[in-house]
Amino acid sequence: MYAIFIKYFFIILFSFYTYHKLLNLKIRASFDIILYMLVSLICSSINAYLNFVFPYISLFFMIIPFIVIVTLRTKTEFRITLITGIIASGISNAGIIISLLISTIIFYILGYEFADTSIVIIPLFAAVFIELILLILLFRTKRLRKGMPFLTDRNADNIGTTISLLVLFSIAILLNNDGPSYFYIIPFMIVVICVVFILTWWKKRLTITYLNNKRDAELIELHNTINEKDEYIELLKQQNIAFGNLVHKDNKLIPAMELAVTDFLKNYKEKDADELETISQNILMNLKNQSSGRKNILENIDAEVKQLPRTGLSSIDTLLIYLAKRAAEAHVTIDLTVHASIKYMAQNVVAENDLNTLLAELIDNSIISASQCEVRKILITLELVDSIYVINVFDSGDPFASEVLKNIGIKSITTRGETGGSGTGLVNISDIVKKYKATFIIDDLLTPNSIFTKKISVRFDRKNKYILRSNRADLSEILSSRTDIILDNTPR
Repeated sequence: MYAIFIKYFFIILFSFYTYHKLLNLKIRASFDIILYMLVSLICSSINAYLNFVFPYISLFFMIIPFIVIVTLRTKTEFRITLITGIIASGISNAGIIISLLISTIIFYILGYEFADTSIVIIPLFAAVFIELILLILLFRTKRLRKGMPFLTDRNADNIGTTISLLVLFSIAILLNNDGPSYFYIIPFMIVVICVVFILTWWKKRLTITYLNNKRDAELIELHNTINEKDEYIELLKQQNIAFGNLVHKDNKLIPAMELAVTDFLKNYKEKDADELETISQNILMNLKNQSSGRKNILENIDAEVKQLPRTGLSSIDTLLIYLAKRAAEAHVTIDLTVHASIKYMAQNVVAENDLNTLLAELIDNSIISASQCEVRKILITLELVDSIYVINVFDSGDPFASEVLKNIGIKSITTRGETGGSGTGLVNISDIVKKYKATFIIDDLLTPNSIFTKKISVRFDRKNKYILRSNRADLSEILSSRTDIILDNTPR
């Protein structure tokens, strides 16, 4: 009697635990724990009695109060509670059978006799402990860490309920069979077949759920992209209106100024010096006013942030948007090409925070460098070359000073202190390069007709090299001060 009571108490209690795990729910308060233990205590007492009178009904009777309680406490839709509750009870019952089998084998090997009821309780408690460990391990697996989210899908109702009822019915026979041992074969086979079917069904539903979630994420991303394109189109419309107004204004003002200059040149001999001075100053003032207004309009249009391709990683995209705004303020044009999975790169090659820092420092240095030149261009390429992830940053700024090349990775140094440079950027870059044993390449041997003057590359090849490609005049001085610099001037 005591053994049956203990068995049902923990079956019901573990059913509550399994239910919450299947739906990935948190137990909200200690009151729930007390309530679940109290319900388990009452139901196990009733089932211990019913086990002698109506053995096959007792197993199903304990599901009714269990489903009522979890429905009220979790406020879950009844159809979800019903199917999940039946599955939870099935898992809990199946777990106790497996645990009892393991416990019996262990105690049999240890030489325990099972004739005395008081001794039978010991392996039963051991089985309870084994089941608890099995359930905890089960829901810590990768596939079940977040439960079975597909149980909320209406398509899962009929299949899940049918399988679970078959499992419960078979378990009821296994637990209450007093006949010949071969009667166990049929219900046991039903349980095995149902478990295999549940695993197959569960895997299929997980795949469908994953694909549905991915589709929804892609739809959201597509919707965001469309919104961004709409905003960009609206921006272009506004710029087009601004250009149209500018052209419309110029169509009237330029002929007028042309006529004024023509009249001035025709009649300047007839004017005295003071009158000529007055007329010329007026013409000059009008030209300056028109030029200034036109310059402001064009600068406002040029300062708009360029739309860069998406990398698939929100933190990187946000960083690039910020840097693009900074570049636009400095009238530097940024272009980006992506030929690799940046999400995979951030998960498997370099940590996302380090990748953000590396890109921020590389691009920020290029913005400062390019902003000091007549041609202000930057190109960033993120690519996969021979299975190696590579970051390339091209810019049209001046080449690095020899002091910078000598001290990269050794100490903080800058030659652009007056324009915002501090030297810490190169230190951060060097630290990250060393951390991942990447190869750091500085290349100013770009094609003569290129608008870019230098390229900085970081190759995540685990070779930990510092390569310089250059034919600058002070090359010998730089190489003599750094033994770790590799000169590579092979044709490309």
